[in-house]
Amino acid sequence: MKVWFYICGWLVSVLTALGNGFIVVFVAKTRCLHSQSNWFVLSLAVADFGVGVIIFPFSYASLRYPTAVTTFSKWIYITAYWFLVHSSVANLCILTWDRYTAIVHPLRYITSIIMRRAGKIILLAWLIPLLISLFLFLGMFTASSPTVSKVLRLTGVSGFDMLCSSLLVYAVVRILVVVRSQSLQNSAMESLRKELHTRALFTTPFRPIRHKHSSARFIIAIVVLFLACNVVKNYLILRIMFVSDVSDNVALVVTVLLVANSAANPLVYACLKRDIKRELTRLICRRGSIETTVQRVSYLITLEDEGLVLYLWVVGFRLNYPVAKTRRLHSQFNWLLLFLAVADFGVGIVIIFLSSYASLMEPINCSDGL
Repeated sequence: MKVWFYICGWLVSVLTALGNGFIVVFVAKTRCLHSQSNWFVLSLAVADFGVGVIIFPFSYASLRYPTAVTTFSKWIYITAYWFLVHSSVANLCILTWDRYTAIVHPLRYITSIIMRRAGKIILLAWLIPLLISLFLFLGMFTASSPTVSKVLRLTGVSGFDMLCSSLLVYAVVRILVVVRSQSLQNSAMESLRKELHTRALFTTPFRPIRHKHSSARFIIAIVVLFLACNVVKNYLILRIMFVSDVSDNVALVVTVLLVANSAANPLVYACLKRDIKRELTRLICRRGSIETTVQRVSYLITLEDEGLVLYLWVVGFRLNYPVAKTRRLHSQFNWLLLFLAVADFGVGIVIIFLSSYASLMEPINCSDGL
C-alpha cells in the first residue's frame, strides 16, 4: 500500500514543481502579465513550488530512512513544512482578497490598500507563516511534554487554517452573491435591449452582449479546491494528534493532499485566468508557427525540383519586402519571419543558379564521355 502512496506522492510533487515553476518563469518574463493580481499569483506559485520541492521528498526520506533522521532535523523539517503550507494559504488569502475587492467593491478597488501596498501585503503573507513556524519550532525545542506539543500544533496549525478557511468561505459566498446579482441585472438589460430592438424595426439582427465572469470563476475554483483538500487534511491532522493508534498511511495521505492542492493551481491559472490563458495560447501558436516554418525551409532545401525551389525564392521575396516596409509589422515574431524569409530568398537564388549551371554543363560532360 505504501508503494502506491510513494508513487502518487512523487508524481504529484514533480507535477507541482514543474507547473508552478513554469508559472513563475512565465509571469516574470512576460511583460503583459505584470499586473496587480498576477503578482499575487506569482507569489502563490512560488509558495506552491516550495511545497512541491520540499514537502513530500523530505517526508519520504524521513519515512524511508528513519535512522538517519535526528530529533533536531525533524524539528527543522516540521518548521519548514508548516512554513510552506501556511505561506501557500496566506498567499491564497491575499489573492482572494484582491479579487473579492475587485468584484464586490469595484469602485473602491483602485483606492484600496491592496492596490497601493501590494508589495507590503505580499511580504506580510510570508512573514506571518514564518512567525508561526518559528513559534512552533521554539515551542517544540523548549517543551518536552507531548501535550504541550499537541497544543502548539493545534493553535498554530489548525487554528490558522480554520481562520483562513472561514475567511475564504465568506469571500466566495459574497462573490457568488454579487455575480448572481450581476447576471440577473445583465439578463434584464438584455431583455430590454431586445425588446427595444424589435420595436424599432432594425434590419440588422440583434446581437446580445456576452458578460464574462472569468475572474470570479478563477478565484472560486482555486478556493473550492483548497477547501476540499483542507477539510480532509484538518480532520486527519486532528486524528493524528488525539488518536494514538494511527498508521503511517494517514500521514502520507495528509502530505499527498497538501501537494495535490498546489499541483492543481497551475491548471486553474491556465484554464480560467483570462490573461494567462491568452498569453499561453499565443506562446503555443507562436512556437507551432516557428516550428512549421523551420520544417518547411529544411524540407525545401533538400529538394532538387526547380519549380519548388523557384517557389521558395518567390515566397522569400514576397515576405521580405512587406515586413521590412510596414512599420506595424515590426514585432519580435515578425523579425523572426523576416530572417527566415531572407534565408528562403538566398537559398532559392543559390539553388536556382547551381541547378542552371549544372544543366548547362551536362551536354559538355556527355560529349566528353563519348
